Amino acid sequence: MRGEGRPYRSFIEIANRQRRVPVDVRFYRRLLRKLFSLTHRSDAGIGLTFVNDRRMRRINRAHRKMDRPTDVLAFPAVPPGHKGAPLVLGDVVISLDTARRQAREAGTNLKAECCRLLIHGYLHLLGYDHERSKKEAVRMSRMERRLRTQVTGGLRRPR
Repeated sequence: MRGEGRPYRSFIEIANRQRRVPVDVRFYRRLLRKLFSLTHRSDAGIGLTFVNDRRMRRINRAHRKMDRPTDVLAFPAVPPGHKGAPLVLGDVVISLDTARRQAREAGTNLKAECCRLLIHGYLHLLGYDHERSKKEAVRMSRMERRLRTQVTGGLRRPR
C-alpha cells in the first residue's frame, strides 16, 4: 500500500466466461503489465473477460443497442474527457468465437488476434476513439501498431 512505503501495484482481473477455448491467463497478465509499463500506467487496474459470441451479442445489445456479436468491447471506468488518470481503467471484453474467425481470415493465430483486440480495447480505455474522427482513427491505429510491435514481437498480425 502507498501509505506503508511500498509502491501500489497494478491489479489485473482476468475471467474466462466461455468453455470452448482455453485461455492462457499468465500470458495475458504479462501482456497487460507490459502495456501498463509502456503507457506509464504501472499503478492501474483493469478487467479482462473472454466470452463466446452469444454472451458478446447480449452485452453489445445491452450497451450499444446492436443486436450482434462483436470482437471487442471496452468499458472505461471514467467517462471520455475526464481529466486525470484513473486508478481503475475499466474492462475489456473479447469474444473468442469472433477472434478465432478473424484470426483464420487474417491468416494468423488466435493468440495474435486476441493480443490485437486487447491492445485495441486497452487504447479505448485510455481515451482513444477511432470513431470520433479520421484524425483520431489514424492516431489510434499508429499507437496500436507501435504497442503491438513493442509488446508482442513475433505475434504481429500479418497484413
